[in-house]
Amino acid sequence: MSQTPAWVVFGQRVAYLPAADALVLADLHVGRGSASDERRDILARLRGHLDRFEPARVVVAGDLLHATGSLPAGVAETVGAVVGAIEDSAAGLRVVRGNRDGMLAAVGVSATDSVRLDDGTVVCHGHEEPAADGDRYVVGHQHPAVTISGGQRRPCFLYGPGQYDSADVLVVP
Repeated sequence: MSQTPAWVVFGQRVAYLPAADALVLADLHVGRGSASDERRDILARLRGHLDRFEPARVVVAGDLLHATGSLPAGVAETVGAVVGAIEDSAAGLRVVRGNRDGMLAAVGVSATDSVRLDDGTVVCHGHEEPAADGDRYVVGHQHPAVTISGGQRRPCFLYGPGQYDSADVLVVP
């Protein structure tokens, strides 16, 4: 049984890294649900995390979008509202390109393959090998979950100490 790593504080589907003053979330998949409900749910959760942690930066570890060929209705507005909420909190935003993020330019978002934080953490999506060496890795893509009694499936974090090139790996749901 492994203990919670000292370098992270868990929130609902987000990881806050105090030494880097960074909030990491992954796999928002904007465009997968109905526009108004999706926007309301994402913004409520995001604003709660911004209020709780007051991060200097927010890193989206890939799959901000769920759009490959064209943008579903409301996607640009939802992404604009997410970016606006982060800007309103005075946090900076970095987006890591995920396998579903082929349309980021269409919503005015630039992305990189990974982000190296001040504490040595590398944030990447997880669908490809990391392009940068890190002291630890925080990734998305896998959507870890547990099934509890009654068949309810719940998102969870997956933590593996020393799992990639002897570095810790944390998978964010």
